[in-house]
Amino acid sequence: MTSPQTTDPISPVQQPKLELRAVPVEEVRPLRGIVLRPGQSAEQLIWDDDDHPDALHIAAFVGGEMVGIGTILPQSHEQEGADGWRIRGMATLPVARGTGVGGAVLEHCMTHAEACGARYIWCNARIKALPLYERRGFATVGDVFEPPEIGPHYRMVKFL
Repeated sequence: MTSPQTTDPISPVQQPKLELRAVPVEEVRPLRGIVLRPGQSAEQLIWDDDDHPDALHIAAFVGGEMVGIGTILPQSHEQEGADGWRIRGMATLPVARGTGVGGAVLEHCMTHAEACGARYIWCNARIKALPLYERRGFATVGDVFEPPEIGPHYRMVKFL
């Protein structure tokens, strides 16, 4: 696997074709560490339900380089009831931000959950990522909260 790059932004004009594909969870963890949890150990990048049999781990590749990731799995939230799916671990390298990578990964995850019978999709979104989700019909629920060492988040939900 090619190591993710973190410099030299990709302009939309220069960007080769975006390729999305399902990957084993082990392949998304290095990018998790770079973008979402810098400084955490490899063990800390293993999350509950990573190995859920219905979890889908999506990676976005540009020119053969992994530049974005996301995971979706069946996981209901107590406030919305049954048939929920959760998006987590959405990350795009800084070089690929603003080029549609995050949106493509998110839309792929949403389509998968809907095809699997999800009634709603939810996530815990960093404040700087709210517009990505809002553009796709997600709404914030409740107050801002701050998981230790991660930064402020809002829970967001989209009913299908």
